[in-house]
Amino acid sequence: DQPDSGGYEQFIALQQHFLQVSTKTKALLLTSYIKILNLYPTLKDIITDVFRKYATSQQLEVQQRCCEYIRMPTINPEVMENVLDAMPVFKEKVSILERNLQAKEEAQSRIITKAAPGQYTPSNNNNNNSSGFGSTTDSNSTKSVNLLDVDDMTYGGISGG
Repeated sequence: DQPDSGGYEQFIALQQHFLQVSTKTKALLLTSYIKILNLYPTLKDIITDVFRKYATSQQLEVQQRCCEYIRMPTINPEVMENVLDAMPVFKEKVSILERNLQAKEEAQSRIITKAAPGQYTPSNNNNNNSSGFGSTTDSNSTKSVNLLDVDDMTYGGISGG
């Protein structure tokens, strides 16, 4: 929680919990240690000692990571830096389908707020209602029916009871 903590303080804060956590969490801590080592090369001896200690662990995941992390700095410093470099910030993208759906919902919301209560018809702005949503017309009449009104038990002049 302290932004000014150095590598050693971060390492100690993590290492103090190492013995109490699950194997999966230990594996994550070991990965954190190698990343700390990449950022703070002065901690090489301390962190390498931890890797050596657990390179013979009975927990295979811990053992495997320790063996790999012991070997990693000896391969090539540039490779280690590239492998352990921070991931770039993920730019969240909105799919075209989501964008189109959102635009339709916004447009429908604007139409609903413009219509008078109880008089919702998507064709308030134009008289062409091709969708048939929100109002119905019986073939002999131009009477509009509010489909959302629960008190009205008739649909287009036909009793719904």
